[in-house]
Amino acid sequence: MPYKKYGLLFLGSLFVLFSSQPAFAKCYRLNVDAIPKDANISIRNITPKFKQGICLKPGTYDIQVKKPGYKTWRKKVQIRNNKKFRVTIWPK
Repeated sequence: MPYKKYGLLFLGSLFVLFSSQPAFAKCYRLNVDAIPKDANISIRNITPKFKQGICLKPGTYDIQVKKPGYKTWRKKVQIRNNKKFRVTIWPK
């Protein structure tokens, strides 16, 4: 069965060589310091839930910070490097 073993290795090598996506795409960390501290932070245009230091590919992300009784903050943010910022939301 060595033929199958080499065939799989060869196919795997072809996939890596001709893949349109790099094997290890660059990602950048996003941290949002929200005030009040218990405000909900989300990224509206991706599936994974936000967590501090989330790894994101370069692009534009729709960030939202909200809490009941407070005005919602929402902004499109360009991620091209590690980003950390503070958001303060105010009572309605």
